Amino acid sequence: GREVLAAPVELHVRAGGRDLTAGEGALRFAETAADRVSWESRFAAAPLELSVAAWMEYDGLMYYTVTLAAQGEPVTVESVVVSFPLADAVATQLIGNTGGNNFRNAWDVRMLPPGDGPLWSSLNCRKGIEYGLDYGNYFPHIWVGNDDVGLCFSGENDRGWTPDDRTPAQEITREGGTTRFRMNVVSKPVAVTKDGHRFTFILTPTPAKPEPKGWRGWNRARRGTPLSVYDAIDDFVGFPMKSDPAKPESLKFDLEPKSWEAAAQQRQSIREKFGEENPVFLYIDYSWPKPGPSFADWNHDLWAGTGRIAWIPEFEDYLVWVMNEYISRGLIEGVYIDDASLGRTYSLASTAYPVDWNERKRRMGFSTMGFRRFCQRVWKLFEANGMTPHILPHMTYCFELPAFSFCTAIVNGEARMINLGARHDTMDAWSRDELRIMGNGPKWGLATFWKPTVEVNGIIPKPMEAWHYWQCRTLHANVMQADMWYLWHYPTANVILPDLLDFDFSDPAPSFIPYWRNRNLLTAEAAAGADVAAGIFRKPDRALIMVSNFAREDQAVTLALNTAELFGREGTVAWRDADRSLDPPENLVASDAEIAQAAKAAAHASELGDGEAAEPLDEAALLDVLSGVTPREKEQARLAIRPDGNRVSLVVRKRDYRLLEVRLQP
Repeated sequence: GREVLAAPVELHVRAGGRDLTAGEGALRFAETAADRVSWESRFAAAPLELSVAAWMEYDGLMYYTVTLAAQGEPVTVESVVVSFPLADAVATQLIGNTGGNNFRNAWDVRMLPPGDGPLWSSLNCRKGIEYGLDYGNYFPHIWVGNDDVGLCFSGENDRGWTPDDRTPAQEITREGGTTRFRMNVVSKPVAVTKDGHRFTFILTPTPAKPEPKGWRGWNRARRGTPLSVYDAIDDFVGFPMKSDPAKPESLKFDLEPKSWEAAAQQRQSIREKFGEENPVFLYIDYSWPKPGPSFADWNHDLWAGTGRIAWIPEFEDYLVWVMNEYISRGLIEGVYIDDASLGRTYSLASTAYPVDWNERKRRMGFSTMGFRRFCQRVWKLFEANGMTPHILPHMTYCFELPAFSFCTAIVNGEARMINLGARHDTMDAWSRDELRIMGNGPKWGLATFWKPTVEVNGIIPKPMEAWHYWQCRTLHANVMQADMWYLWHYPTANVILPDLLDFDFSDPAPSFIPYWRNRNLLTAEAAAGADVAAGIFRKPDRALIMVSNFAREDQAVTLALNTAELFGREGTVAWRDADRSLDPPENLVASDAEIAQAAKAAAHASELGDGEAAEPLDEAALLDVLSGVTPREKEQARLAIRPDGNRVSLVVRKRDYRLLEVRLQP
């Protein structure tokens, strides 16, 4: 129900030194059905004939093919531009992906700046970005939108474009309140004959469907409730269905099991561990899957120069068949798809295409539509078997939006996380703008989970290490302001999980009001220039407020609630400090070695006649001893909340958060 375009899409063609004007064309529907419509329009723009053929599926995806053909003798076309005038209020955020081989460095995520002029181009994007193609700057995936809606521009390849390292393939400008997304398809002269010059592009409006009901409770609800465990993924929980139960091997990327009986045995073990009410997920890999014996006679065209499998039609069919076996045998309720990364390929049996210019033999293609079709077909398989689909790809940065219509949730994160100690934390690695754009929101129609990195330089830290505790706190303070939760119950999640269970994220799950939308509900007063944010989880009579401090020093903050806006009626609230992990557990204060060393020193100092005096107390410590107040008790007093009606004052430590529960009083 939202207008994304400010005006009709424009096609600008310049040939023979002049801008062509098209005559009136005829529109013909070639196909009309409940799930798909296709149409064609033809019109003359002398000396060219132009045609647009397109089809739309039931989720709103549109696939366009535009053809320019000479009416007589070949025509030199200097430029072809497709311009999308976007409503200015819609075009505030951008996600771009080049499809580069290093998918963790092939993205650009940013807020589009206000004001007129150039806003972004595929030549002027994030510094250090890796391009997917060896020549040119074509992005196979660009989404422009806001917190609610958007439009994704994508393609399976750049066939019909004229790649150039000097002219942007795509650019965004703003003038007079209208933001224009321009595709510079032909940017250097090309000869067009009667056979025609054609190019394609894909439009995907977002969201295609509502968010899944109750998704905020997934992995946050109490154990024993449905979907309280949304991460029972066979390879990750110790019972891989593709391996021998007597000798389980995970992450081998196999698609078929050793035997279906063995797979059933592994499923039963998962069920015993996580309960009958939670879905069992099968692990498969998007980029490096290993076909089984049923596909052994088909081994060509699958791997073609990019190190990733080509999603050729035969492989799509095979993979759907494999999924049907798992689903129809009652082995799984969901599928987890790892390493989703805009699958690049040079396979001519897939989306790559041959060229004869600049001594290059072929141009790269991308598996965007192949992956979409796979997710769509698997969704239908679940429904055909009377099951709710649970399709969960891991897309760090690689938001392959045409597939979103048939995904229940996605996973982001895992990269750019933390360094050893406190020198570098999540707030340094992930900006709030990035998390806001890629985090949860109605614009996606699915749930976005976060995958924290627990390995540091190849080492998994012990949860008792103090620096790890503080890194976990910083991670929560950053990620949860984008309404994201964690896919696995790592120590990072366990630090805060009991507090959220107290609030009850099960059905009915709370709504969430992010910090950029709660100005009428809550004000956060702090020192001038203080960098704090407050998000609100809301239920009809209570709310959980998370206050994050992004500064490198502690901040004194005062919160004031507008109960009429927050709860729909005037009233007074009761405040409660809901963070049971605010005070570090004893075993998080020091490592094993530090505790042992301190105990040894204390024992040695207490021995009479050892000739060695104990460490003298400084003035502050001496006052603590005399007053009977420990340093921990002083810190607890400093961090205590100070309610005053519908206001509360508190201290938020640097790079940390506070959790406050408020209940509307009778």
